[in-house]
Amino acid sequence: LYLVAFLATFTAPLVEEVIYRGILYSAFQKTFGVGLAILFVTIVFAAVHVPQYYPSYSTIFLICLLSLVLTLIRVWTGNLLPCIVLHTLFNGIQSLVLVLQSFLPQNSDSTPEPAAFIIHFIK
Repeated sequence: LYLVAFLATFTAPLVEEVIYRGILYSAFQKTFGVGLAILFVTIVFAAVHVPQYYPSYSTIFLICLLSLVLTLIRVWTGNLLPCIVLHTLFNGIQSLVLVLQSFLPQNSDSTPEPAAFIIHFIK
């Protein structure tokens, strides 16, 4: 669990940003222009993550939004570093929730909702 959290936090953002907003965005932008490049990269990034999060439609929507924001940051700054930092923060928060969730009392009937999880630790 801790290794997965570490890898998701620190390696995935670097690799994914280089691939999606580095290589793919650059190629699509040169071929199709900025608008279509934003659309293509956003869709491809989100589509790759759908199997991981299906059937959580709210999470899939959030991944689509994250992808769009990261791609727009890439366009506005012309730099991958802000994308890598934001992506690392996003994954870090997810990893923290994943790790801390193991400390919650387990109910065999259901999985705790993220809001309930956060409220449990705030109390």
